[in-house]
Amino acid sequence: MHLHNGVAKDVGGAALCSEPITFYEDCRYQSVLEKMRVVDGATVHKLKSKVKGVIVPDGCKAVLYSKSSLDFTSKHPSHAMSILGPDKACLVGHLDAVAVEVSHNVDIFKLFNKVEASEKLAEVGEKRAEASEKRASKFEAELQSIETKISHGALRGPTGAPGKDGVDGAPGKRGERGLTGEKGEKGTDGVGLHLKSFKLGVTYNKGDYVFEDSSKGDHHSMFIAKHSFKAKQRPKNDHPNWSEFEAPQGEKGSNGEPGKEGKEGAKGKDGAKGSKGKDGVDGAPGKPGSNGKDGVDGAPGKRGERGLTGEKGEKGTDGVGLHLKSFKLGVTYNKGDYVFEDSSKGDHHSMFIAKHSFKAKQRPKNDHPNWSEFEAPQGEKGSNGKEGKEGPKGKDGTNGKDGVDGAPGKRGEPGSNGKDGVDGAPGKRGERGLTGEKGEKGPAGPKGKDAPKPSPAPAPAPQPSGIRVTEASYGYYNCGRRGSSQTNNLARACNGKDSCSYRVNHGSIGDPAGGCPKQYHYKWCCGSKCHEGKLGSEASGKTLRMSCHHAPAPQARGIQITSASYGFHNCGRRGSHQKSNLAAACNGKSSCSYRINHNSIGDPAGGCPKQYHYAWCCGSKCQKGVAGAEASGKTISLHC
Repeated sequence: MHLHNGVAKDVGGAALCSEPITFYEDCRYQSVLEKMRVVDGATVHKLKSKVKGVIVPDGCKAVLYSKSSLDFTSKHPSHAMSILGPDKACLVGHLDAVAVEVSHNVDIFKLFNKVEASEKLAEVGEKRAEASEKRASKFEAELQSIETKISHGALRGPTGAPGKDGVDGAPGKRGERGLTGEKGEKGTDGVGLHLKSFKLGVTYNKGDYVFEDSSKGDHHSMFIAKHSFKAKQRPKNDHPNWSEFEAPQGEKGSNGEPGKEGKEGAKGKDGAKGSKGKDGVDGAPGKPGSNGKDGVDGAPGKRGERGLTGEKGEKGTDGVGLHLKSFKLGVTYNKGDYVFEDSSKGDHHSMFIAKHSFKAKQRPKNDHPNWSEFEAPQGEKGSNGKEGKEGPKGKDGTNGKDGVDGAPGKRGEPGSNGKDGVDGAPGKRGERGLTGEKGEKGPAGPKGKDAPKPSPAPAPAPQPSGIRVTEASYGYYNCGRRGSSQTNNLARACNGKDSCSYRVNHGSIGDPAGGCPKQYHYKWCCGSKCHEGKLGSEASGKTLRMSCHHAPAPQARGIQITSASYGFHNCGRRGSHQKSNLAAACNGKSSCSYRINHNSIGDPAGGCPKQYHYAWCCGSKCQKGVAGAEASGKTISLHC
């Protein structure tokens, strides 16, 4: 590479990418979102904002992708657009880009061929220079021999008459070029990673990588070729030839933009003052982000013209690339070697890159001074699955223990005024409402008459009969503050009835937390006796039942599920309650086989192998069990 008028050039004369590639939020190329430069070769970035316009300068190349590598499948492929500079493009109507690969617009194979041809020409020149040097040495030796003989009188003849002064001779020719210095040793070639598409029968070389179906689940993994071979089967079944790399789960994405403000409802009556609610539990701090991956080495520059012979220089250091190795204790690794080993941050594999030359004395996850651990970012969140069919009605289970108070929800819209009901039991203290604007002072009213003497207090009103809904919510208990109050909707449907069946439908009551499977919690009273119930996530499409029949319930027969959870016991707070799903499948049966499937019950902790804990009773005899990680795909058996 050399500079021509301040611009970087390769050996073919084409400009390399020295100016940044600019991304815009419009197709007028005015509002800049971000700029990216090529650092040490090609660089892949995830776009932070939605890009509409791109300007690519001379010598640069940008490849935009519609999906990240771990997100697309054969049914949902990724699309790409390649832009060669100098050029600009408007992406509107063509591509919704989420990632970009920026690189030099250089044909590497042509570049290497030109360098190789230049080296061959240099070798021919060196051989010719060596022949010239030998002839010059021989001439100098013969001339020295003649001068020696003359000085000793061996070639002296008779003295002649003095001759006339001769005419000055023409200046002599410039001497030949000096001796060529020794040729330095050739550095080792760097090995990088090369993205390929997979086809059976194709030959792959060491460092090639593809994205194919994982051998460990229903998703894609990155497979890296260990050596040169011809593919005869899929990578997930060909471990001798491929190294499978799975990146750990990244941090949770940020919340979406808030929805539009709803219309202002009619002013409701002031509620009774409740007791102060408990403070919510603080959330755990997020994990720090991982370091970015080193860029690929740049292409070698063009060979310059041969200079005058100088002193022999010191031997230069070899170029450094990435070299895939297998890990063994006691082996020496050099800078740029990389291995796939157990991660220091979870139950998965990470890519470890050697920082310098050393002899391995411990595993990479425990040897941070010598290894750099690389973790890939999390892929985009998948779309929600279709709503499942409503399962058969299960028998009423026993009331569970009170759960931990959830975070306070958003203030709901004021409802329309209802009929005055009988005073119920004092509720919990609600959040403090917004202070209303101060009203104008009204006119003075007429002077009132003297009040009559107080009459005896009236007899207490009779206790109302039938169901009286005291509380209902959708999503508050398991989706944080993204939930909604449903007390008014449930009360309108069931208040005053002896029994009531109510089907939860997000199409009519709204979806306050899109993408989060929501639970539906509800409480009701029959006179002075109060009850509570819950529909497990996703509650939409399920039917709840309330009753004020006071006859003692008969002892439930068969299996009665008392608890079930997926992930809570070994993945921290990233888990989900599964009591309602397991109860719908097994309650009332004398024996039950249940297959755990994360595609139907959801994956609350991606990247963490999850356990499934469950407990059930048969009459007064209770039992419990656990399916080890990863539980998805395993079948549990329950018996009475």
